[in-house]
Amino acid sequence: MTTSAKPPKTITVTGSDGETVDILNFSNTLPPASDVKSRNALVRAADARDLGLAEDAMYAIARAATDPGSMAAAVKAGLTSTEVIGAVDISMVTANVWLPEAFILMQPRAGGFAHSVPAPTIRGALDADGRPLVELDVEFDTHQHLHNYIVETVTLTKAHGRDYSDSILTKRVSRPGLAHVVRITFADGSDPFYVLCIRDGITRVVSSWAAQNPGLNAHELGEHIATSLLSRKDVKSAVGSETIARARGREELMTDLRGRFIAGTSGDLIAEEAVRIGQTLSLPMQICVDMTERAPSAVAPNAVFDDTMQSVIASVHGEFRPWEPTATQTAAIQRAIPRAVHARSLTSVVAEVAVSADLSKFNSVWNEAPATALWRAIYLMSIFTHDIEFNGLKRQLRELGVSRAISKRMYVSHLVTVIDAPWRRAKANTERQARRAWGNGGPVPSAMLGTDWDPVPTTDFTTLVPLALNGNQDAKNTLIVGGGIALITDKLLLADVGSALASGQVPFRASVDVVVEGLAESEFGLCLLAHVANAFDADRIAVNSYTKKELTTNPDLAKGTYLVPRPDPSNPYEVELDVNGHAKALGVYEVVYASNPGRAEDEKVKNDSPPQDETPARRANRLRKRLVAMLTDAVGTSTDLVATTNSDGGIIGGPFGDQATYATVDSFVRDLQLFVLSNAASVPSDAAASPANSNADDTDEADETWDEDGVDDDDA
Repeated sequence: MTTSAKPPKTITVTGSDGETVDILNFSNTLPPASDVKSRNALVRAADARDLGLAEDAMYAIARAATDPGSMAAAVKAGLTSTEVIGAVDISMVTANVWLPEAFILMQPRAGGFAHSVPAPTIRGALDADGRPLVELDVEFDTHQHLHNYIVETVTLTKAHGRDYSDSILTKRVSRPGLAHVVRITFADGSDPFYVLCIRDGITRVVSSWAAQNPGLNAHELGEHIATSLLSRKDVKSAVGSETIARARGREELMTDLRGRFIAGTSGDLIAEEAVRIGQTLSLPMQICVDMTERAPSAVAPNAVFDDTMQSVIASVHGEFRPWEPTATQTAAIQRAIPRAVHARSLTSVVAEVAVSADLSKFNSVWNEAPATALWRAIYLMSIFTHDIEFNGLKRQLRELGVSRAISKRMYVSHLVTVIDAPWRRAKANTERQARRAWGNGGPVPSAMLGTDWDPVPTTDFTTLVPLALNGNQDAKNTLIVGGGIALITDKLLLADVGSALASGQVPFRASVDVVVEGLAESEFGLCLLAHVANAFDADRIAVNSYTKKELTTNPDLAKGTYLVPRPDPSNPYEVELDVNGHAKALGVYEVVYASNPGRAEDEKVKNDSPPQDETPARRANRLRKRLVAMLTDAVGTSTDLVATTNSDGGIIGGPFGDQATYATVDSFVRDLQLFVLSNAASVPSDAAASPANSNADDTDEADETWDEDGVDDDDA
């Protein structure tokens, strides 16, 4: 007679959403702490294999590994895996590492998002013969800079990455991350120290910390992780003292976690804290230990290893676990720029300005221009559109596998995260629409790409208009790029979508670059570009960026904003004023209209004149557009009427003048209201935008921008 073993009790904990999470592979023991002998064995094995890493670097790996003895045996026997990336071979050892030893420093997917903490300086380490090592030197200004950077990296990862905490609690981290040694240095002269840095799998590491420490918001979690990773305990040793002091600090943290785990598993019931520690305290990692160059690299020697790591990460997230487009484009252009420098199609000075939002770097190179974020953008775009730089960067993007053929539009879309870095945080509310507009041609007409031109610096963009009208192409291009970037950033020029036309927000459909090019063909359009560029403020939001609905619901949004004005039709070098002497706000409709007034008027006639073969469905669609346009005009007229009658102490009779006029308008409004209430739409908006309908290329974004002549899509 046989009896089956009694099945283990199901262990459950509370997940991130409050629901119960079943634990599948919990063990009531932890791997033992490594000893000095096994760590020394790994260092000796690495030295015997001539891996080239400094002793402190190998000790950083040895302290991170849960079983450095087994890792030493693998290195000694040459049992490493090899990743071939172009002309570089990277040797790796797969091992489990302790969570508090896995440093979070560089998050590639967050490169295109708003940062408040400056990025550190990254350089590849070289051996005595100038050959690259599998190690990076990462320089921070101060210890506080390092702390703040870790906190922000964690916060951005939580904001833009997935939350794997419940999955990790259920079955731990199963897929290895990617790591290598980093030597952290400080510009203020503080002692450097070595750590094991995670390059891929940061979201899994952050999720592990979150699973271990429930109830913390993103910033609190970042503070906890930074404080834990940067723990320190003074040591007496004079050799490598800072690296050892940091390691001893993290060792104390590990001792505390082990004690809490043991206490939580000693009784009849396993404590939830013990479960969280046990499921998250270690994770698998592929650790880079050596590299071999088989051919000359496309980057400088001190950039080879970092570029190789970025290539590995890009291949993973380009083919298997895709990032959002912004992260992918940012990673590509950030790799293309140093490659273009090495290929001598871009100067290192320009590259330094491009990869930094620091305006002092821009002003040190181009000190003839105002030291503003917009002028930085103009000068960079002038370089990126020059023949040599344009073709050089395109070549690098192509070689990086972005696409077999880099179209002009694709090229421009990759530049946005370089250009918008200085205002990314202040203008976060327009970022999504702005980046779509860059992908729709952006602020650069296609004819400008591959041409040589130089910006004309000025403190008043309207002074460039006469020069542009007299044939000065440099002045004209300065207005196009400066005004175009400002229009896109302040949400006054949107990607070409059908919903904007259907709602009466624009007079006709056109790509962003076509609109910008059209504005440059008339004096009024050039003046419009000039006024927009003059108004641009990289540190504030334009009130024009908000929808009418947003401002009505929350009037406080207008506080601290600035207004982008309309040009005066009678004298476009001046701004148009209302009856109270205040500048009128520019809207999307006026921008597109000004780019081609003739086409705008033709579209009006076309919409009002039914074609002979018009089907009932097309007629209904045309009449909808006409109704929205007429109501838009009515709203604008009523607003102007109220402002007029309230000026100069008020006009007798108010907006309607007399009771008869009021009764007429009231009757029309009541009839219209009855029509609207009796014919509520039954088809959801996303269904109306399906391929079977006329607005097949609409998106869920709808680009609801506020302006005086348009209707935001939420109200349409």
